[in-house]
Amino acid sequence: MHDKTKATAARLTEGSGKFSWGNISDAEKESGRGKKATNDTAESIFARIKSEILRFGMISFANAAGVSQSKMNGDFTRVYGDDDESCLGYFHQLPKEMQEALITFAEEKVMQVGVDHRNALKAHREHTRSALSQRSWML
Repeated sequence: MHDKTKATAARLTEGSGKFSWGNISDAEKESGRGKKATNDTAESIFARIKSEILRFGMISFANAAGVSQSKMNGDFTRVYGDDDESCLGYFHQLPKEMQEALITFAEEKVMQVGVDHRNALKAHREHTRSALSQRSWML
């Protein structure tokens, strides 16, 4: 990280990087407040899921992923106080009958999806344990 040829070196306080906290203006510091940033798409997805888990507390990973994916897609986003329908998220742009059908479908399937998810996790754990026990001779 301290290699001066690497981009990260410019952000380190140690070594007085030009973008380090001690070398940026108060305006730059203020503009970064409340921002979450990443340069990795995969990392961003996990950060969104973690954020939902921290926000809701007792929520399954699958549900947190669904909430974060809906937010990322803007499925339910709308600008309040504006009558322009182009500000509505995808879900809210659907005809009322389609919205109701989707909600009914989700309510009917939610329990089975949860059971399937838990069974898949259990099978994965068993497979991992089996694979690790077969490799124990290598340790």
